[in-house]
Parts: sequence; C-alpha cells; structure tokens
Amino acid sequence: MPRTNLHIYPSTFTNETRILKETSAIARGELFDDIEIIAIGGENLPTREQLDERRWVWRVPVIASRLGRNLVAKVIRHAEWMLRILLGLLGRSVECVNCHSLSVLPLAVVIKLFWRTRLIYDTHELETESASVSGIRKRVAKVVERCLIRFCDNVIVVGDSIAEWYRDAYGLSNVSVVRNKPILTTTHQPDERNLLKEALNLEPSDRLFLYQGILERGRGLEILLDAFEHHGSQNHFVAMGYGSWEPLIRERAERCSNIHFHPAVSPQELGKYTVCADVGLCLIEDCCLSYRYCLPNKLFEYLAAGLPTLISNLPDMVRVIEGSGCGWIVEPNSGSVSAVVNGITPEVLAEKAQAARNHRQEFTWEEEERTLIAVYSKDFPTQSAQPRRAG
Repeated sequence: MPRTNLHIYPSTFTNETRILKETSAIARGELFDDIEIIAIGGENLPTREQLDERRWVWRVPVIASRLGRNLVAKVIRHAEWMLRILLGLLGRSVECVNCHSLSVLPLAVVIKLFWRTRLIYDTHELETESASVSGIRKRVAKVVERCLIRFCDNVIVVGDSIAEWYRDAYGLSNVSVVRNKPILTTTHQPDERNLLKEALNLEPSDRLFLYQGILERGRGLEILLDAFEHHGSQNHFVAMGYGSWEPLIRERAERCSNIHFHPAVSPQELGKYTVCADVGLCLIEDCCLSYRYCLPNKLFEYLAAGLPTLISNLPDMVRVIEGSGCGWIVEPNSGSVSAVVNGITPEVLAEKAQAARNHRQEFTWEEEERTLIAVYSKDFPTQSAQPRRAG
C-alpha cells in the first residue's frame, strides 16, 4: 500500500505558504508516496487538485455552508466537514497525519487512533493565547489542547518562546522549532527600476519604510501612522496589504504626503516590491501572549530581501535582530518610532543593510527544512517512495 501523509487545515487552501513549503520539503525527501492536504471546499475551487507528482489538495465540500454565520452554524459546518473527511478516509491507509490547527486536533486524534498512524501537531501560533480567542471559547480551547496533546507524537512550533511555553505548560519533550522563513529562490535582488517608489511617485533618494501584510489591529499600524504623520518629506511610510484598516490608512494617506497605501500583490510578485524599500517594519503590539511570542514571516521576508528592520521589543524578534545587528528595537509607541526614524543616518542605514545581506542565508527556509525533515525521519526513514499517478 502507498504511504500517505495527511495535512489538515480548516481553510480553502489558496495561499497557505507554510504548508506548501513543508509539504514540498517532505515530498523532496521521499518520505511518503502521497502527501494529501485536506482543506474546506470553496466556490469555483476544484475538489481535487494535483500540485505535483506526490502532492494533492482535497477540498471537502460542506452542505451546511449555506447556513448563517452565527456560532451554531459554524459548529455545524465544522462537524460536517470533519465527518466527511472521516468517511472519505475509510478503507485507506494513512501513515502520518499533520494537524495544522487546534480546531482540527480532535479530528487528527480520531484518525491517529482508528487508523493507527503517527500524529504531528504543527501549530502556527500560540492559539489558546491569541487575541481572537476569549471567554468560553478560550476555556474550551485550553481544555481540548490539554486533553489531546498527549496523543501527539511530535509538536512543531514557529519560535523558541512558544516551544518553551509548550514544554512548561504540558511537560512535553517532543517539541521542535521550524520558523516560518521564505524560500531563498523567492527572494529578489533590486532592479535598476524601483517598482515600489515609482508606484508611489517617490524620488530614488526618498527613504521608504515598508509594512507588508494583514492590515488589522495589533500590527502597530496606528502607531506607525501617528509616528510618520509628523515626519519630513524624506521619510515615507507605505502600508502594503489588505484588511479592515485599509480605509483608515487611505484616509491618512490623503492628508499626509509621506504616508502611502499600496494594494496587496500576489505572493509570487511580493519579493520584487519588498527589495524596493529601505527599511522593513514589524511593530507587533504586545496585546496577548501569542503576539508577545510571535516570530512573523514578514520579519524574515524583510531580512532575506536585505532590508534592515525596525521591530517591537518582543523576545523572539529581539533575538533575531540582536544576533545579526540588522535592525532597530523600539517600544511600540509613536514617540519611540519617531525618535529612531529621525536618528537613522545614511551611514547607519548602509551598515545595517549590509548586515542583513551578510546574514541572508540564515533568514531563509532552507535552514528550517533540515529541522522539519529530521522530525519526520525519526519515524519515517527515507526510502524509494512511489508517487500516486493521476487518474
């Protein structure tokens, strides 16, 4: 029977870069014959999608998706989705299931017990301590994780502080850190044309500070807007992405000549824009434990592009910047940001940009891939796997 590795994530799976990177690495390692990513069915999305000779996406349709958006409807949809997955797996052999979210950990445990498989819990953040979970939902999440994590053969997290939290909270010894870094081949070198500065009608000599990512609360956007609103014309701030804060950013950009908005671009094009900035911005606010212990992928995207980066004084990000000397650490308030931005001389900027380029190899996925493969190789040594053929 073919050896199958399942990856379960409750989304329609249109741009989940971490899972794509992980499954690609596992496929190249020839640890399994088939790698199947199980997602939620979506309008105009194929139910079955082949990514390459070993990797497939199975988007499981949900009839209850026609229900409303209240909590009861969400619970019904999730239960139906999980039941359909279990029915679809009947009669199939599964060697390893990778659970990418706490919400699917119960499903993954059922698969482990009934299919007698290995279970890897690959949590993308500290979910039980995130800003989006509170009240009864938080209490339920904590109980579910505490009860079920003992069934996990390995736990993968995105940073050292989260790893320590899991070891301390649950007495675990099987925790590995796989940071969410960009693939080296997706980073870019600057062109003679500066796409981003041209799009914003800036001069080549203007200094551009870039925030790229989700435009939501907790990302330091209000702090950045307040800090740059009072700067001279040489220092410019651009927010590039999408989210609920877009209208506010657009409104401030209309008032201030050195504040700009740029719509999100595709992941394939993002690197071409990142290298056009002078400084990256990663000003996560310390509003919950998950944020305090975060190590965002955009931090590594900036650094891999050769951008020195201004970060919040949060432990895991501080370790990266202090260890490489390629950025500035600030308290997340507009006064601190303004003071640092004003104090950056051309010489210091050039020095820290060179440090980022010197450490570029450390900020890419290739470093993390070895850790990921080591986790799997403990139970699944490499052998000549046979990929499933189409049809």
